[in-house]
Amino acid sequence: MLHKLIKTIFFSNLVWAAGTILTQGSLRADTIVYAVTNGSGIIGTLDLTTGVFTQIAAPGLSLSSVSGLGEYNGVLYGASSGLFQLNPATGAVSSAPTTFSQNGNNFGAENGFGSTAAGLFAVGAAFGGVNSLYSINPVTGTPTLIGSTGVTAGGGTGFLAASTDSGPLYWEVQTNCTDTLYSINTATGAATLIGAAEGCYPSNTGNPYALVFTGGTLWANFYADGFGTINTSSGAQTLVSTSEHPVFAGLAPYPLATPAPPVVSGVVNGASFQAGGVTNSWVSIAGTNLSPGTDDWSHSVVNGMLPTLLDGVSVSMGGKPAYIYYISPSQINVLAPDISPGPVSVTVTTANMTSAAFTATVSQYGPAFFLWPASQVVATHLDYSYAVQAGTFSGVTTVPTRPGEAIVLWATGFGPTSPAAPDGVVVPSTPTYNTLVAPTVTIDNIPVLVYGAALASGSVGLYQIAIQVPATLANGTWPIQATIGEVSSPAGTVLTVHQ
Repeated sequence: MLHKLIKTIFFSNLVWAAGTILTQGSLRADTIVYAVTNGSGIIGTLDLTTGVFTQIAAPGLSLSSVSGLGEYNGVLYGASSGLFQLNPATGAVSSAPTTFSQNGNNFGAENGFGSTAAGLFAVGAAFGGVNSLYSINPVTGTPTLIGSTGVTAGGGTGFLAASTDSGPLYWEVQTNCTDTLYSINTATGAATLIGAAEGCYPSNTGNPYALVFTGGTLWANFYADGFGTINTSSGAQTLVSTSEHPVFAGLAPYPLATPAPPVVSGVVNGASFQAGGVTNSWVSIAGTNLSPGTDDWSHSVVNGMLPTLLDGVSVSMGGKPAYIYYISPSQINVLAPDISPGPVSVTVTTANMTSAAFTATVSQYGPAFFLWPASQVVATHLDYSYAVQAGTFSGVTTVPTRPGEAIVLWATGFGPTSPAAPDGVVVPSTPTYNTLVAPTVTIDNIPVLVYGAALASGSVGLYQIAIQVPATLANGTWPIQATIGEVSSPAGTVLTVHQ
């Protein structure tokens, strides 16, 4: 139950020119794209208006199974049975393929892979059934369900394309000799019909085999016929160039977007969300481009050692590495390292670059209770069941605190302990790491008996404060506050008491 509680607290983008060297000065914007050949897996650039393919890398790079390209935050990705990064200068695979399947869906199959400025996406190859849209973690390759497209592929083949902004994905579904174009909302997964076109190989516009959105235009490799555009208002297809080259398995915008650096905009207490932080306690960092995806340390704590690097993301506070619990593009939650109180520089480093320093004030004490809905303090009965107002959590039976009952409050920022807690590891079960200074607690401004305060074993930065609720306290929802080291927890936190 304690493990569940702790987890609950913290989980609140054709002419064969073999051997040609790529030179950026020879390329024109908008109609030049990255391309990978189907079957042979050769990386190069492609002029969509002429069909000229310029090879970057020689064959033999084990990319024969690649079935889609995407670009996100300045990085070129390939998809097959796994997700991998590609070096656009050499064509070499710059990271090992990661697992890219879920529930039997092989997302890389049939080119059901694409990107926008918001991230990487894929449609599961659920032929004969309703397809769903997934977001793809660019670091781990893990797919996360967004929602159903509402479209049944019916044996057709789907192709995703990138948009130049955070707008929709374009999805071309082939069924027999009909190509149907949809837009997909990347927030919900819902597909909206745009229009259909007839196209069977060989013809002037054979079935699209790969798509790319560049220069405000949706382009397609019409199987072996060549390259052309698809009208994003009607779905109509227009052949622009022809090529003797085989089909391409994937297309992606060129040049790659300039990677956006991480930007830190705020550093706050991980429980009270007030500015600043407390040494060896929980801190939340806000900003933009803080990480390439969302992850936590569930699989990164090894032998009790806390990670200072998670999916290529690290945080420095006062020149020391912080311990990273959770990362997302807009928020990172860390355990502050053992640093001296005062102004400190906070930076976030990703695979791209390091953020400008953000100055935050770190204190020795900054007590703050973790909160449940309606500003209720996180409290438990002695059996670790939730001591919270009935009805707080839908479908969960909870019992509020009773007058005279001993309960445990859960918090962070209660400062140093005796003995000093070990740095960078999960708190051991022995000895007991009591707070160096005894805290006081009031309920409705009435001092209460505090049995003790200590770090919770099996966790980090999490303090448990054992108190006894006054027996004379009437039923109601009462303000509760703690003070330690002459610093009080924020007002507005409440505890429900009911006989």
